[in-house]
Amino acid sequence: MAEADVTLRFEIAEGETPDADNVIRALAAYVEILKTAGELVAPQLQMEVGLVGVEDGSDVFKFALRSCENFGESLIEGMGEYPLVSKAAITLGGLIGGTMIVIGLENKFSDDPRLPPDQMQVFEENNRLLRESNDLQRREMEFYGILQEEPAYKQIDIIRPYGGGSRHTVPKEEFAARSGLWMSDGGTVSDPSSQTITDTWNVVLIKATLVPEPRRWRFAKDGIEFSALVKDQTFLDAIHDRTLPVTLAEGIRMKIEVKYREDYTEEGWVPVVGSHRVTKVLHPLPPGSPIPLFPDAGSPKK
Repeated sequence: MAEADVTLRFEIAEGETPDADNVIRALAAYVEILKTAGELVAPQLQMEVGLVGVEDGSDVFKFALRSCENFGESLIEGMGEYPLVSKAAITLGGLIGGTMIVIGLENKFSDDPRLPPDQMQVFEENNRLLRESNDLQRREMEFYGILQEEPAYKQIDIIRPYGGGSRHTVPKEEFAARSGLWMSDGGTVSDPSSQTITDTWNVVLIKATLVPEPRRWRFAKDGIEFSALVKDQTFLDAIHDRTLPVTLAEGIRMKIEVKYREDYTEEGWVPVVGSHRVTKVLHPLPPGSPIPLFPDAGSPKK
């Protein structure tokens, strides 16, 4: 039997039995998380996710990851192992998006538990790609949304052989937030350790994604870089219509309305990486309606 690259374990509440349809949906959604992470980490490869073990009454599922360089060749002949660094990053797919968790990696092939600097640099770059991916965040939200709907699940454990057989637990209390319920128009979920902040920032543009759809851009505020999903459709349409008064380029100064989530930790309120949304671009603005020379008779004077 092939060695598992990641194990997903569902913790079931005492006396409860999960609905079979929800189990199937959750497994399928988790496989999509792994495949999406694989496309980000190694876009040149085709990923296959194999179920190599089921234990404890089908509550523990073990998955193996395989890659194929040539999409047209036989999967059996062409399948190979992902490099350790790539597999370790891929198996973080359901954990790293939208969090500030720093998850380490041990080198199991050496007495020195630390990765060589060049491999660690690749691992950290892979983690950045995972954190900033809209597709991965969407897959994660679908997965945790299914878990939130199933009352029998009280937590999940994601067990990885990398990092000394590390186990990462996500309790039921986090399912709603990870599913995106906190972003509803009605406000955040009723969790005193989480809050949504809306603020106006002066930022410097680092990298723009010039398409008329919500995508992640990179900015710098007070010298600290961050990424944010730009959701101001008026601004995005102006990019498409080429009606912005300036050319967007690295270093341009912008004023934005930003919304993001904070979690309360031992260090106080900490912004959640990946939760930033640009809800409105205040500068630069596309041309608007002309300002009237004379205000309406009922308008207050300024």
